[in-house]
Amino acid sequence: MRHQGGACALFRFGLRTIYSLHSRSGSEVGAPAGGVDVSVDEQDVRIGEPMDRIEGQGVGEAGAKTEDDCSRHEPKLARTTAAHHNAIAHVTSNAGTGMRRERSNERGSTEPDAAVARRTVLRGVIAVGGYLFLPTTGCTGPRPPVAPLLPAPSGSTRQPAAAEETMMMPTEYTLPPLPYSYDALEPYIDAQTMKLHHDLHHKGYVEGANAAMKALQEARGSGDFKLVDYWSKKLAFHASGHLLHSLFWTNMAPAGKGGTPSKELTTAIDSFFGDLDKMKAQLSAAAKTVEGSGWGIFGYNPFDQSLVVLQAENHEKKTIWSVVPLLVLDVWEHAYYLKYQNRRADFVTAWWNVVNWQDVSKRFAKARQLKGLE
Repeated sequence: MRHQGGACALFRFGLRTIYSLHSRSGSEVGAPAGGVDVSVDEQDVRIGEPMDRIEGQGVGEAGAKTEDDCSRHEPKLARTTAAHHNAIAHVTSNAGTGMRRERSNERGSTEPDAAVARRTVLRGVIAVGGYLFLPTTGCTGPRPPVAPLLPAPSGSTRQPAAAEETMMMPTEYTLPPLPYSYDALEPYIDAQTMKLHHDLHHKGYVEGANAAMKALQEARGSGDFKLVDYWSKKLAFHASGHLLHSLFWTNMAPAGKGGTPSKELTTAIDSFFGDLDKMKAQLSAAAKTVEGSGWGIFGYNPFDQSLVVLQAENHEKKTIWSVVPLLVLDVWEHAYYLKYQNRRADFVTAWWNVVNWQDVSKRFAKARQLKGLE
């Protein structure tokens, strides 16, 4: 605020000076010697004085640098502003003589000394202004408020975390139970495949993620990170496998019980894909053409509020960091080989009969509350 107040005071002082010169110009600039008095009282422009004293109007505490704020900088300012004192002294000693001396400028022209004096006064004002805005510690101007990088979502009811709350890394993952019986998805996915898939493969990802977390925790305790590359890869692989499988089970329901996409989800799909059939065609193609083992993923990207279809190789590769998975299709061979053998395309086509659109719609409603990178 000191810089803003000083600027206002300096501006008013300059205007009064210019107005005073202008008001005399009609009758006195062209008059005989002694007719012009453009002297400036040095008391009015003393270097280092608070601007409210210079102005005589009380700029106020927020508009002036106080002596307490800047007294410790006077030695430096005295050296820095010696040229400004000389400029003021020149104005006060020579501007009021009234003599009509002729002087030549760089182009060889001549002009009345009164005009030169007027320019000198203005230079003095600029000199005062230059002093006022020196970047001295303790006298710096206000900084503008910093806006948050990303605004909070409209209508958000999220409350700030309590002071005593702390974020804790998980120490162990657990295998979630299936939300239905092993044979609930027949005839499209057989019971034996479901049992092996959930009880052995998914369990393996949970155990692998827990082992990786434990190893990394021990590394932090001992300070020995020689195997950090190995365990970081293991954690990414197994934890991603655990997450996607947990979502995969809830994304499915017995045939005829999965409902249809909500109105909001349908509108969004129509906007980004054209219609539901086109989205299904793109997700099917992505899943069928995964190289090796992986997933087809339909998700929501809060970074740009868009819907997207992705491929994932293994569980963690070829992803977009900000995308929230809404509907995932496992095309690892263990997901279909007992019934479909190498006919992955047939499995993908059959899988659409057990999609739980109610679950997908709920996930979309939650995901769309996110904005940016919150």
